Amino acid sequence: MQQNPALLDTTHEATCLTNCSACHAADLSGAMIVGANKIPLPGLPLNDKQWKFGGKPMEIFKLINEGSPPESTGHNGAKMQAWGQTLNPKQIAEVTAYLIAKLPEDVKYIPAN
Repeated sequence: MQQNPALLDTTHEATCLTNCSACHAADLSGAMIVGANKIPLPGLPLNDKQWKFGGKPMEIFKLINEGSPPESTGHNGAKMQAWGQTLNPKQIAEVTAYLIAKLPEDVKYIPAN
């Protein structure tokens, strides 16, 4: 997985790992490995090129800020909370930038409006 080091910094990573890894895993796979078992976490995998609610930067920002849309049925029994109640806009932008930097192949194939 190629990363854009110009977009990554330790603040972005720390914000993402602190707030996102419990549901999406530190490697963004949506699962944790325990021994020989892969255990699904409540969050969708973010490294599978599947952006259920849009993968453009502002769509990612909106999803983090507002949480799962009302029509979402959730994943593994959970819906994403609205992080705008916990994180400020700068922190949400940092998480968005971190995801884009970690997953550049995902974002480059999303058509621009």
